Amino acid sequence: MALSFTFGNPKLDGWILLHQTYNLIVKCEETEFVKSEITPQQYWVLQAINYLGRYRNGPVTQKDVAQLLDRNANSITLIITRMEKAGLVERKIRELPDLRAVRLVITPKGQAAIERVQKPAWELIESIMATLSEEEQKACNALLKRIRAAVLDHLKPGEKIEEVRI
Repeated sequence: MALSFTFGNPKLDGWILLHQTYNLIVKCEETEFVKSEITPQQYWVLQAINYLGRYRNGPVTQKDVAQLLDRNANSITLIITRMEKAGLVERKIRELPDLRAVRLVITPKGQAAIERVQKPAWELIESIMATLSEEEQKACNALLKRIRAAVLDHLKPGEKIEEVRI
């Protein structure tokens, strides 16, 4: 049985709910993705490479993926190293003007993994988000964007957020 704590402090209650919701989302993704033999982190890295490649119509680097997923460069490097060993991505070294930058390419095996997970991932999103009306979803998105901006400002004061529409 799941527990729901209420402390009577809206800030603390909201903070705990954000953590609990994130943890439950990850558990749902892990349950769905285990059938496809990739982790949620690997799926989102593949999607980041996919979306950024289309948005920029050009090369995607590890730094780009880290920025989009709000992860530090070291954690993305570790994930990509495991993904490269699994044959999901390739690093193309010294193909960019900045010789230190590494271009990421999704392999056919990585593309097949995206295609296997795409339908169950979308069905999960649909089923969870269907609990809210479209108007509630927009309101929820607006509130989460404000919270995310406050968190980013706490970590990196004054840094701008680039809005990317895909």
